[in-house]
Amino acid sequence: MVGNSPLRRLAPIYLLLILRNTAWSLSVSGPVLPLYVRSLGVEIVDWGLLATAHAVGLIVFEGLWGTVSDRVDRRWMLVAAILCMALVFPLYTLHALVPWFFALQFAIGAFACAVGPTTRAIVADTAPTDSKGFYMGLWFAFFILGSTIGPVLGAYVS
Repeated sequence: MVGNSPLRRLAPIYLLLILRNTAWSLSVSGPVLPLYVRSLGVEIVDWGLLATAHAVGLIVFEGLWGTVSDRVDRRWMLVAAILCMALVFPLYTLHALVPWFFALQFAIGAFACAVGPTTRAIVADTAPTDSKGFYMGLWFAFFILGSTIGPVLGAYVS
């Protein structure tokens, strides 16, 4: 990584993917959130429906965030998405909001999926034309690496 190489400029994006997916796989897609909501009296069947609400948020908003990322400063969009997720997550700790967990799951899905198209667009903008496939491959590798680290850490934490 010498000078202002594409790899050096994309390192923060790849690091963000590792950190986000590690945290995500430890909490939302890992054992923490399902066990937590179960302790609040949410049945296993309801957890499946909560996961569906999350998926619907992802599906509905992925294309929208991709479109928005074409029109705004992508760095601010990433900051906004992460801040929105950070504002929604603590709401799960309020027992009075259990009836709203479907809306929270939908919102988390809606905000979380902004990271994907935005970071992919940054990689596409930054990578040299003759190396876009390589840098997109690195995007996916770091995405999966973060998703893999979370369960490994989770096994040692629990």
